[in-house]
Parts: sequence; structure tokens; C-alpha cells
Amino acid sequence: MTDRGDRGTGISRRALLGAAAALGPLALAGCQEEDTAATGNRAPDLAALTLDGDATDLSPYMGRATVVSFWLIGCLPCLTEMPTLEAIHQAESPRGMSLVAVGVGCTPAVARQVARETGATFPFLVDELGLSADRFAVSVYPTTLVLDGDGIIRARFAGEIEQTALVSAVRPLLRHP
Repeated sequence: MTDRGDRGTGISRRALLGAAAALGPLALAGCQEEDTAATGNRAPDLAALTLDGDATDLSPYMGRATVVSFWLIGCLPCLTEMPTLEAIHQAESPRGMSLVAVGVGCTPAVARQVARETGATFPFLVDELGLSADRFAVSVYPTTLVLDGDGIIRARFAGEIEQTALVSAVRPLLRHP
């Protein structure tokens, strides 16, 4: 007899407990009351993992204008927008912009493959449980947000981004526009 804590779905109690222990800090963070993700408000906490599996948030990007792009595997506009994001990353990062792509519902291995196949050199994070996507009220993919150096959401784009629109939102926030 297997140790089944799921009443017949095949997931063992041991597997559930192991997953809960590994994801505990992220899962608990999802239970806290969050800020709204509207333009003009402070960005909610990001609950994501690096491609090495370490928990991270937006703190490494504070002090810089930051573009946060939420994407899904299997979302064609999400994947076709990656070269546009890379072009903006290459052009604007020397002026003080950061860009990070958050893969929702994917694993680090999948995110690594997407970065490799699209030629993206900016950081990729994973939001396997969709906690950050929920916090940022993402309902359309891709969704791209522009944060100022204080973490305030200055622009929000739903759907595939036009390079000129994103550059227009980012440049006023840069040290040397």
C-alpha cells in the first residue's frame, strides 16, 4: 500500500510534504495581504525563483528603472516578443535599465531553454505557482510592467509590446535618457 494523502490522485503524502517544505517561504508569502498592482502604486512583492532555484524578489533591481515581463510557455506572443525585449535590454541597460522575464508556471529548465532559443541575455525568473502573476494581477500574457527606481509601477502593457511604446515608457525614468 502506498502512502497516499490525496484520496486517490496518486500523489503521496510524503511528496506533498516535501513540496510544502521546499516552497514554504513562497507559499506563505502568497497568504499575506498584498498591495494592488495598479499604475502609480508600489509594485507588490515578487515571489519567484532564479534559474538556480533560489528565492528572489525585486530588491536587486531597486534604484533602477526595471521592466518586468510575465510570460507563459506556449504563448506565441510571449515568445515572439523576446527579441524585442532583448533589443530594448541591449539599448537601454547601459543607461540604467534592468529587465527581467518571469516565466509563469514553468520550470527553470524550460526558462533556460526559452532564453537560449530566443537569444535573450537578460535575467529569467520562474513563478511556478503563479503567485507573482496573481500579485501583479496578470490576466493577459504577455504582460509587461515598467517600474521606477523606487518600485512604483509607471506603465503596464497587456499583450505583445511594441518597442517604441516600451522605450517611451522607460526612457524618462533613466539616468541618461
